[in-house]
Amino acid sequence: MKQTILFIMIIVSLIVVATFTIEQKKQQQITIETEIGDKIIRKLESQYGSFIDYEWSDDNYEKYKSLVVYDVKHSQLEHQKFANNKTVKHKDFVGDTSMHQEIWQDFKNLFDQEYTNSVEVLEITTDGVGQEMAAVESIDDLNKTWTLYIDYQERKNSKDYYSTLIHEFGHLLTLRDDQTNQFSLKTSFCFTYQVANLCSLKNSYINQFYKRFWINLEQEWEEKKVGEDDYENLLSFYNVHSDEFVTDYAATNAEEDIAESWMYFILSLSDEDYGERVKFFYEYPELVKLRANILKKLAIEYPKSNGV
Repeated sequence: MKQTILFIMIIVSLIVVATFTIEQKKQQQITIETEIGDKIIRKLESQYGSFIDYEWSDDNYEKYKSLVVYDVKHSQLEHQKFANNKTVKHKDFVGDTSMHQEIWQDFKNLFDQEYTNSVEVLEITTDGVGQEMAAVESIDDLNKTWTLYIDYQERKNSKDYYSTLIHEFGHLLTLRDDQTNQFSLKTSFCFTYQVANLCSLKNSYINQFYKRFWINLEQEWEEKKVGEDDYENLLSFYNVHSDEFVTDYAATNAEEDIAESWMYFILSLSDEDYGERVKFFYEYPELVKLRANILKKLAIEYPKSNGV
């Protein structure tokens, strides 16, 4: 009996030691990757200023137009399936296929092919400058494939342009098919955060984010009808909770909140206090590593866009 108890105690001790060692290595890796990312941010900011605190260089509204649409396969532009030949103002851009490639490269070169492969349509648009810069939209019912929308004129506001691409990537990261699942056939509703007609997985980034930051806000958010695309309602909700969100736009819903917080996670120094939502991402070693990789690529791509 004593030998059995001793054996169990030894096994438990070994498990505890192994668990501690794994956790220690995990924290060491987070620290290393965090420092790599911070070093790149300091260098970028010393040369170009902050990618978060900036002002647009221009602001000019015009009616929304779709200009060109491409099929994308394995992260390569393939068939051009639409060209807006009726526009006079943007005629030169519509015919400039090399510029279309450059705009796709802006996105493709910033993120790993594992993610860019999920984009199967690129639609280049414009509604002027300082308006809607980019967006993503699921093509299929399972969020496996996506359309990426980019306003080509927004390249003039290069810092905001790149931070917006990082925001939109945040949607791909947190809403694509490895983070979601279909409704339960038995219940037809979600026990986790609902993404359109899908349920987020229990341990998905969006569900964990929602559980921590949105469950206690949801009733007030619904009562103020923030989700009905009314800026006054959004601002009213945001003003009550401004110390919780990184931007007023983040208060739109949990999906925009996680994408805005993700953008701040990538583009701000780890010792800058932008709140618990940004700190959330540092709990995931794979995301801290992804942050460092994105910043390495941004340090290469951003100077190109500014002719440096």
